[in-house]
Amino acid sequence: MARKILPKVTDEVEKLFQKAQNIFFFVGSGISVGSGIPSFRGLQGMDYFEEYFPMFLSSQEGLQKKPEVCWRFFKHLHEIINKAEPNIAHKTIAALQQKAKEKGKNVTILTLAHDGLLIKAGVENLLELHGNINLAVCSKCAKYQKMIEIELTPNQMPTCGCGGFLRPNIVLLDESVKEEIYDNGTIAARKADLYFSIGTSGVHKHSKYFFSELVDGATTIEINPIPTYLSRFFQFVLREKAEIVLPQFKS
Repeated sequence: MARKILPKVTDEVEKLFQKAQNIFFFVGSGISVGSGIPSFRGLQGMDYFEEYFPMFLSSQEGLQKKPEVCWRFFKHLHEIINKAEPNIAHKTIAALQQKAKEKGKNVTILTLAHDGLLIKAGVENLLELHGNINLAVCSKCAKYQKMIEIELTPNQMPTCGCGGFLRPNIVLLDESVKEEIYDNGTIAARKADLYFSIGTSGVHKHSKYFFSELVDGATTIEINPIPTYLSRFFQFVLREKAEIVLPQFKS
């Protein structure tokens, strides 16, 4: 099928959506820009944090070498996220999931975002590939603690009641994702007859991987206001913001 670049949801696209039985939503962090959260590859006003590059502070190396700066950086990100609310794109995905499930369809939603806004919007069984920054986890006992409850003390790392050091419950840049989440996403991608890619640049290896796991015959739809690395491989490209396009689908 020749690629079609569209400004809105057409009857053809809507019919394919209604016909699909196994739907996979691959959601990037770009979906949260409309909620005031800058995407990782576009940290407006955050080219540096206390003279350090965000990519360094988001790595194991950074956490090991500059733990206090990293924690101030994580708390700064969480403060932005904690004030944010789901936008219409988050809410629409949750509504589409619920309606599809009521019709007996299988819906998998996997996200690269670690802001938790899809869960806040009502999405169920979300596969958070990069974790959730609203929680911290103990490196010793693996117990979780709410990030909002953690207060930073100068010259002292946040600790758990067991004495172990806490760290944000996110996957750092030089870490591997949880195998269980990756495996569940792989199984769902291989079963999908309709695949959405929303708000992601397509540069990330996970974007390429899950797309590559689709079977022949699966319908592929990309939603992004600008061209991405993978745009040329999609059958339908909706060249508009997710907040505008997603509500055009009929639940």
